[in-house]
Amino acid sequence: MFAYADLRDKWMIKPQVMQDGFTLIEMMVAMIIGLILMAGIYTNFIMQSRVQTMQSDVTERMEDLYLASHIMQGELRVAKTISISTANRIDYTDLEDLPGWFTYTPADGDICWDSPTAGGGCQELIRNMDTSTGLVRTSSGSGTSTIYTITLNAAYLDNDHNSQTVGLTFKIWPRN
Repeated sequence: MFAYADLRDKWMIKPQVMQDGFTLIEMMVAMIIGLILMAGIYTNFIMQSRVQTMQSDVTERMEDLYLASHIMQGELRVAKTISISTANRIDYTDLEDLPGWFTYTPADGDICWDSPTAGGGCQELIRNMDTSTGLVRTSSGSGTSTIYTITLNAAYLDNDHNSQTVGLTFKIWPRN
């Protein structure tokens, strides 16, 4: 026969322990993992930003050096005479016998250009040159067969904010 206790156990809803959501420990572990991932992403972003800035500085320096060397080559290639008379200056005369020169100022790291057609006055050609080796000139040969090797060195800051140098070298000789 049926007992009242059996009927009650069969048809009565028993209280169940329901567990919805996450425990506090699970949430804290998830937050710590998220923070570690965010720290890694942030570090990577900062490093990429520094590398991009340094590469941008190097590219800008190389563009400046290329432009300055292009102007210098253009003037010196059509020069009648070229003279390296002082440590920081390249003198030349153009086809109309007008003097011109490029002057390197190590203290400022600038090269200025006094063009024969500009009517005097030194115009800034490039700045932020390396203060010790911004303009290096050597020559080989003599007379009209002299070949001048000119190296322009510009300074930039690397990732650790140390000064580095990037350079551009070209050769030039006077017209015959």
